[in-house]
Amino acid sequence: MVQDDGLLVSLFTQKLKLTFPNPSKSKEEVESGMRQNLVKEKELLEQLEEARQNEGVDADPKAKKGAKAVKTPADIQSEIEALLRPEVNGWVLIDFPRNINQAKLMENAFTGYTSVTDVPKPFEKANFEVWTKLVDPECNTKPDYTGEIESQNSLFDAVFMLSISKAECFRRAQGRQIDSQTGTIYHKEDNPAPENDPKLVERLSTYFGAYQSEEDMINKMDQNHM
Repeated sequence: MVQDDGLLVSLFTQKLKLTFPNPSKSKEEVESGMRQNLVKEKELLEQLEEARQNEGVDADPKAKKGAKAVKTPADIQSEIEALLRPEVNGWVLIDFPRNINQAKLMENAFTGYTSVTDVPKPFEKANFEVWTKLVDPECNTKPDYTGEIESQNSLFDAVFMLSISKAECFRRAQGRQIDSQTGTIYHKEDNPAPENDPKLVERLSTYFGAYQSEEDMINKMDQNHM
């Protein structure tokens, strides 16, 4: 197992970039897309209101043949829902990074950001800190400092931990079954397959997910559980 955080993060980063080659959008591109969506949403809402008012009205018999078909309220509503649907872009990292140093290295690899506490101190600052231990300085902050903290866009949108016992993790993992035809995953206790479908029951097989076998699953889950 790789113990060096720098090497581990480098390998993990390369794998992510190869798996998801499309670069993320810049702040300007995101803001431009949001403005375009707002304009488009306004247009669609106006079209929806007009379509609802005209709903049930007979079509104009003098209309030219081959003219563009009029959208129904349902069609327009579907366009609005598609426009407002969040863009799925990104990934969920499971069991990585596993410590604060790995998180910092990964942040730097993707965004170039390094915390000021991790940057080597210049001689003047180090000398100032030594001097302040002996004499109280007149001011520890710059004269123009307002107290506001500048936000930093991070690679990580959220961090969450699942508080589950090891025994419960094993129970959930060991009881899974998969339908070889549809790919649907069932659980013997939590989500059992319908017993009234004998063909489905016959197709079921034990599912280990990304693990090679039950033994491999148990060993790796035992290592990764915190």
